[in-house]
Amino acid sequence: MKYEVGQLNKSAGRCCAPRASRWRSYARRALAFAVLLPVLSGCQTPGFSEADLSQSTVQADQAQVIEGIRIVPITAAMLRPEVAHPMSSGLAAMQSDSAPYDYRIGAGDSLAILLWDHPELSDGPIAAANDRLAVQAGAGRTVTANGMVFFPLVGEVQVHGLTVRELRELLAARLARYIKNPQVDVRIAAYRSQRVIVTGAVRTPGVLTLNEMPLSVLDAIAQVGGAVPDGDLTEVQWVRAGRTHILNVPALLEHAVAANALTMRAGDLLNVPDSSVKRVHVLGEIRQTGSFAMRNGRLSLADALGAAGGIDPSTANPGRIYVFRREEDSATAHWLDATTPAAMVVAAEYQLRPLDVVYVAAVPFTRYNRALAQLLPTLQALWQTAITSRELR
Repeated sequence: MKYEVGQLNKSAGRCCAPRASRWRSYARRALAFAVLLPVLSGCQTPGFSEADLSQSTVQADQAQVIEGIRIVPITAAMLRPEVAHPMSSGLAAMQSDSAPYDYRIGAGDSLAILLWDHPELSDGPIAAANDRLAVQAGAGRTVTANGMVFFPLVGEVQVHGLTVRELRELLAARLARYIKNPQVDVRIAAYRSQRVIVTGAVRTPGVLTLNEMPLSVLDAIAQVGGAVPDGDLTEVQWVRAGRTHILNVPALLEHAVAANALTMRAGDLLNVPDSSVKRVHVLGEIRQTGSFAMRNGRLSLADALGAAGGIDPSTANPGRIYVFRREEDSATAHWLDATTPAAMVVAAEYQLRPLDVVYVAAVPFTRYNRALAQLLPTLQALWQTAITSRELR
């Protein structure tokens, strides 16, 4: 009986051994297949694939079209000064409109009219010490809503739209009927009629009151505290008489346009837009993917990579940095081989445009590891099945 049981155990062992061996063989084959699969498939993983783009290395100095994408190598030869924005739309017209500047009296202004040797008619005392006219605090005549002001002897005078010099000459001519050689001085005690509005991405948007000193565009922005960090000074909107002009403030400064060449007028509006809509996207093998705002409309490729924390040295392929850009009805991929120090100099000069997508590709071994990581759960399941089946038998 013992012999029969032993014979049965040996028979069962001989029967089960081939099956377990077959499962181990299947597992080894699956593992080998998993290792070779990424290699045979070109290490492709879900997401961006640069298999076709890699053909551009054949002619690195010429543009090519592959899979509908125009590949353009980024070289020092292709870089040239770009005029992203003109200094202004209609700059010449605005400059001719802005000079010369004379404050025009309007409704709400307070006028101090002084008549030499006639203090009873004046709005302030005469300072005899230096023969100059002085205006007492609070003294003055307010211009009515219809632009009129009253003065003794001459009655109601239409002053709306006149300069101080023009009003002084007008009063002197009318007073000459009653006073021999009248000496008249006119001063504005309070400015209330001429206003401009500065709004948008500035620190303290609001209304500014004009006075006898010309107020330039740069002065107006400075008086409201300047632009906030997200303010875009390259496309400042200047509205006058229903017409909108676009100003590039950094370009004005760069081209040495005089600060007082563009003078604000009553009713003008300045709007500093938000630059958050001007962004570039940085993806791929970098430390921090995301979108980054362009400060004053400018951001170089090197700045964008730096803002993203730089490329990942363990997974990134510095020879495969792409800038995807949509141009009209086609797409262009600008390719930079950053394996040399000279390439980083080029990257510092290469200017991005709004909505550009910067992509840093991975090295082939990184793609291989990722493909293998996706297959490991399947391999583990096969191996566990083989072990379980052997134990059950």
